Amino acid sequence: MRKLSEKKNVRTVPLPVQTKLSASGADTWVACVVVNIPRHDIRAGHFEHVGLRYEAEKLQCPPGFVPPPTAGRFSQRNTRGWTEVHRDCPKVLKSWTIETPNWGDWSKGSHDIVFTKEVYQRTFHPPRVVAILVEHIGEDPIAGAEIVRFAVDEPLSRKNPNFYSQLLFDLNILQENIGICDLYESDETIDTYLRSLYVNWEILPPGESEETINRIIGIVGDSDPVTRAIIADRYAVLASLQPRHLITGQSGFARYFGAQFADDLVVFENLRYGNAIYIMFDDWQVLSQKSRIELLESREEYKRIVHRGNWKRRLISEVKRKLEERNHP
Repeated sequence: MRKLSEKKNVRTVPLPVQTKLSASGADTWVACVVVNIPRHDIRAGHFEHVGLRYEAEKLQCPPGFVPPPTAGRFSQRNTRGWTEVHRDCPKVLKSWTIETPNWGDWSKGSHDIVFTKEVYQRTFHPPRVVAILVEHIGEDPIAGAEIVRFAVDEPLSRKNPNFYSQLLFDLNILQENIGICDLYESDETIDTYLRSLYVNWEILPPGESEETINRIIGIVGDSDPVTRAIIADRYAVLASLQPRHLITGQSGFARYFGAQFADDLVVFENLRYGNAIYIMFDDWQVLSQKSRIELLESREEYKRIVHRGNWKRRLISEVKRKLEERNHP
């Protein structure tokens, strides 16, 4: 694998990018680079990590990809989220529960032990799951190179109070995966970009497990055995709770799967990087109309359960508790 630079990250917005912003009054921008990639580097497989390769002397260029979390700190945050520790704020009490066997013997049942301690306050930032779009825009015969455009599939508006933090995030996504970063005015309107980021949901009625799993796999477009096993396992957990509907969705390169239990109770996760499941309490009509960027920036309540330990039991307990609250307000 070869990138255009060994520089891993940028700590501040680079001066050339700041100069572009100062010289233009444009509102909408996209983190984007246009680069000449030598053909011999592509043939040597140095750019397979971004999907570039030759077949019968014809360049194969994918529409894009979600950067792998191994690419760097920001790519990992992009797919897994991150936790911000507020060491400048007062500590708060935190409790957690551990299940333990009665008298050291699981055959005699179990009970929960609750531990409490002071901890720093934390804020979890959900994964943004932005993708890098790839476009072959021409050739440079003199240099023996292919001209390729790499752009983060997220519009950035200067009206957004988080503009500079999001800009730095997107620049680092490019820096970690391409080795260079830059910024261009958006050729499209902000609405055009946002429409491509909306999750397009499809409602599936609960049915026979094998038939439903096959339909979900057909919708998400991934027949990999590992993905199938994950979907089958998650399906079994959700089906045991007797949901109204199963849901699948797609937003860019993200794939979602979950279940709807009430108008304001939906459980879903991203199948591409499904390290956690989300329980959303918002009105379903409002939720389904929001783009994934809007969802991430919202301060509305939701619960995140990481897929580790007894996550299935915690998910089942939480859903049952929420349904009980709705039945007996």
